[in-house]
Amino acid sequence: CLPPASGPVPATPHAQPFTADFSDANPAAMGFRIIGFAPNRPLRFRYSMTPSTEACPAPVGARIELVAEGNLDQDGQHSRFTRALVVDAHRELRALAPLRVERATE
Repeated sequence: CLPPASGPVPATPHAQPFTADFSDANPAAMGFRIIGFAPNRPLRFRYSMTPSTEACPAPVGARIELVAEGNLDQDGQHSRFTRALVVDAHRELRALAPLRVERATE
């Protein structure tokens, strides 16, 4: 199954480590919980997940984009790390391309 779009969690990235709410009380985190991503340690980035469709079973060729954004130097510009995945013929997720990194040191 491809989970529903989720995030960003939290809404704003932080320069200092903080604990984000990935609990059942946060509807923006539902898709992350479905895939088992619910960090319980302090984070600095915000996370989002965007599937091309919400379906079960996941159709071959469906895509999902995972994004982590940070603003470690607090200048208002975000670093962005994006991973694109596709559902292959075996109904497994595989990376479409290398991790895309934009402004890594922000």
